[in-house]
Amino acid sequence: MRKQSFLRGAMVLTVAGFISKVLGAIYLVPLTRLIGAEGVGLYQMAYPVYGTMLVISVSGLPVAISKLVAERIAHGDPRGAARVFRIATVILIAVGAVLSYSLFAGARFLATRVLGDPRSYYSIRAISPAIVLVAAMSALRGYFQGLQTMTPTATSQIIEQVVRVITALLLAYMLLPGGVEFSAAGSAFGAVTGALAGLVLLLGIYFKERAPGALVGTARTIPGPGPGDDVPALSILREIMALALPVTIASLVVPLTDLTNAAIVPARLKVAGFDIPEATRLYGQFAVMAMSLVGLPTVITTAFATSLVPSISAAWATGNRRLVSERIQEAIRLTILIGVPSFVGLRILARQICGMLFACPEAGEPLAILSIGALFLCVQQTSSGILQGLGWTLVPVRSLLIGATVGASLNFMFTAVPGLGIRGAALGTALGFMTAGILNFAGVWIFDRARVGASAARAAFKSGLAALVMGAIVKVFYNKLVQATFSNSLATIAAIFAGALVYGAIIVLMGELTPRELRLIPVIGPGLARLAGTVHGGYIQRK
Repeated sequence: MRKQSFLRGAMVLTVAGFISKVLGAIYLVPLTRLIGAEGVGLYQMAYPVYGTMLVISVSGLPVAISKLVAERIAHGDPRGAARVFRIATVILIAVGAVLSYSLFAGARFLATRVLGDPRSYYSIRAISPAIVLVAAMSALRGYFQGLQTMTPTATSQIIEQVVRVITALLLAYMLLPGGVEFSAAGSAFGAVTGALAGLVLLLGIYFKERAPGALVGTARTIPGPGPGDDVPALSILREIMALALPVTIASLVVPLTDLTNAAIVPARLKVAGFDIPEATRLYGQFAVMAMSLVGLPTVITTAFATSLVPSISAAWATGNRRLVSERIQEAIRLTILIGVPSFVGLRILARQICGMLFACPEAGEPLAILSIGALFLCVQQTSSGILQGLGWTLVPVRSLLIGATVGASLNFMFTAVPGLGIRGAALGTALGFMTAGILNFAGVWIFDRARVGASAARAAFKSGLAALVMGAIVKVFYNKLVQATFSNSLATIAAIFAGALVYGAIIVLMGELTPRELRLIPVIGPGLARLAGTVHGGYIQRK
């Protein structure tokens, strides 16, 4: 394995992220058919508590490992990188072990007093060992990311998900005769076997490559004494925690925002005049259906953020300000090229997509308003990776906290307005996303006002024009096809593919994607790069 470029690493993580999400979505269908709504409910009950503990234990430290390892490798200090990894791994495993035990020991209390269903006790206990395994796995992922090779992380994500799905379905089937609560616990235990499989794979890669040397193209043996040996462990620990704590706090903002919305939106809908069943139904359309679709484009920008942290950290550590600026411009430009068509597509086909996926076209109302949030969520995620790579970890925390506060406040006001209702909740949430995205981008813009601002403006102008053309064609194409086939699903899928082709073609013709970038797209990338090179006389001249 060799060090990967920012874009290649991001593409590898994007592909793995899509595969994992597709597997995760598909397996819920047979699981629901097997254990029913009641079993799925028990299975899901364990996840909010588990997810919160997972955020506390593994969200910040892998980012810190990635950044600090990248910096030390850039300075020619592989032993220092290895020491950072070892110290952070001890912290991660210790925290993970404590939280795993706490979840296991407190399962009875959580099931009866917090979740309100004693049967969820089995699912909580079944999933608890996963925390310490994920913590150990996250340490290895952070280390490989710091060495700027994303393939181990991507491969482990896919293996983890495959094993999790197989185990969940197999145990759910085997334990069903004992009762739905045991079947649900078997499904939850899939998180443990999945994490174990991912951890074993990463350990195999680690020992095979004899990290850190082999992964950066040097000797397999760990080098002799170096500058990393002189730094006290306590100093490294302080450095790790200074980076990890802000990232952990930022990661907690999202689940806390979801919890706040769950408390605010249904209650304010009742104030607006809706009865309890109707308020619950509208909240489900907003929180489950619309929000899940708005978050889809962030699969790509999450990969950008993960790949950007070590890439920018290494360049920044060596004082290469020009390279940092180039990587920032490229990341922001590509983020806008992804976010703008996502916004336009979700806006135009909101009802059609919700009808196709959820058999609930009414969910298109909040989705159409939330769609603008897709763009700003993308910007917020990519810019967070940039800021963390620069070491400005407090900026994303501040942006998220302000954005969440704006969103919650506006939700409280708008949702109770009778003429708005659930659309008010969507509007408030979208404005919260917009606030966080703009504040984060402002932090990035400060680094290099002229070049970053010009690059972002150019990308926004070109992608906006391409998206407008795409939107017009998608609308006409859908209307014609649905009249001919009388099938919303067929017309929607065809319109999405047509829109993607039109948008991509216009962006390539405008020269906003280089052959190098096109070549990284799986399967079709090399062909697109050759086509673009032919159209533009062998290369795309960036204007």
